[in-house]
Amino acid sequence: MLEAHYGVALAGGVWCLSTSVSRPVKIAYILNHSGAKFLFADSEFGSGRASHPRKSRTLKKVVDILEGRGAKPLGEMDYEAIPRHRQSQPVPWPLRDEEELLSLNYTSGTTANPRG
Repeated sequence: MLEAHYGVALAGGVWCLSTSVSRPVKIAYILNHSGAKFLFADSEFGSGRASHPRKSRTLKKVVDILEGRGAKPLGEMDYEAIPRHRQSQPVPWPLRDEEELLSLNYTSGTTANPRG
């Protein structure tokens, strides 16, 4: 999560964290509502929940964080493969203002859909 905290901001993105205890329908709602383009999913998250990322209208790629033996991939790319795709040039610094949006947080949505 520490890598993602800095990496998302340096890539010009907005960090939106969800937990694996959320129901798949709630996570799909957050993916659509937030306009998420990438989902980084822990291998534990994939157990029995593989259908919800494909319900997102905005996702471009699902990246798996595979941990342990028998990890079930959810997406099409392994997180550990990302460094092999990096550019040879330094990454530009996209942050122009310290008050730019860095994260989008949601409530748990216990009585309705999550709220961002």
